[in-house]
Amino acid sequence: PDQLTASYYPAGAGIPPHVDSHQAFGDTVYSLSLGSPIMMELRPASEATSTTRPAVVIDLPPRSLLVMRDDARYLWEHCIRARHSDILPSGQLRPRCPRVSLTMRPINRRGRCNCPWPTICQLRNKGLPARD
Repeated sequence: PDQLTASYYPAGAGIPPHVDSHQAFGDTVYSLSLGSPIMMELRPASEATSTTRPAVVIDLPPRSLLVMRDDARYLWEHCIRARHSDILPSGQLRPRCPRVSLTMRPINRRGRCNCPWPTICQLRNKGLPARD
């Protein structure tokens, strides 16, 4: 990766649902979580507004490295809900504390996208809304 974003999130902060841009970034996204553990939600981008299918929830402990590529990189939206605590699978309530995320991405220097999903690619399908 040749791009690094360091982000500080106070307790209660979230990240809106999104798919990282095909236009700006390459095939793999890495995210190192530091500080508070956090629950990240993933949902197929085609079903992002659907309530019929529950999101996949991943518990990201401190010092964990999330790697998104292939389907997870291009076809699934990810988000962190804005709230002050997370409910664990056991039913336990875990308060959130401040967190830092280090996100590393390769820059797309080709000027084109070669992903196998042209119907959802902003670079090849100009009618799609821009994403982060």
